[in-house]
Amino acid sequence: MDPSTLTRFMEKVEKTDSCWIWTGAKSDCGYGLLGVDGSMCYAHRLMWEHTNGPIPDKMFVCHDCPEGDNPACVNPEHLKLGTHQDNMDDMKNKGRGAKIKLSPETVEKILEMHNGIRYYTLSEIAKTCGVSRRKVEATIRNSA
Repeated sequence: MDPSTLTRFMEKVEKTDSCWIWTGAKSDCGYGLLGVDGSMCYAHRLMWEHTNGPIPDKMFVCHDCPEGDNPACVNPEHLKLGTHQDNMDDMKNKGRGAKIKLSPETVEKILEMHNGIRYYTLSEIAKTCGVSRRKVEATIRNSA
């Protein structure tokens, strides 16, 4: 992040003893959003890139907060890289398995669009993937 974006970013962060809570705009699923160069970007992914550099292709920035899942957290110590399978395993281990039947390829596409630097609305993801917005919401909620 350039210095002015970093300043703007940190103005929207409330640091606690554990999580750093994003207080700015949020996605439908509670992930922080910040406008950068005309696009909405996920705050946790911006923090990962600021702290660690570019996110490798096909990798997800996952939350690993000690107090449990917190999509609004941007504490770099609570963020980790994981594969799609890591994300699915985490979902299963936390008992949040989706009750919808989508192909693994469709689930992966939904999550790639949702977890990308560029912000897509749920409706845009649904249209691109040929599923309902409700299925997109459930897939994202159950993979977090």
